[in-house]
Parts: sequence; C-alpha cells; structure tokens
Amino acid sequence: MGGLGVPNRYVDTFCSRVPKSVLARHYTDFSPEKLKEIYDKAGLKVLS
Repeated sequence: MGGLGVPNRYVDTFCSRVPKSVLARHYTDFSPEKLKEIYDKAGLKVLS
C-alpha cells in the first residue's frame, strides 16, 4: 500500500493499529468516507 501512495497512518488504520500521538488521534480524519477516498486513489478494493 505504501508503494501505491497510501500514507502510513491510513495503512495503520487498515491494520487496526491505533495512533498514539495526540495529533494523529485528534486531527487525522479516519472516517470511512476518507479511508474509501484514500484507498480508491490507490486503486485498492477494501470492501466490495
């Protein structure tokens, strides 16, 4: 996924790893809609 341009924080979310930093927990958009947008840009199919 990294090779497809997916940022590490979204790969971690996909793997159910919770961010530990305050910035990542409170200021990164981990909504399903945002994750779908990120994965669609990378050409990944998560749920069909």
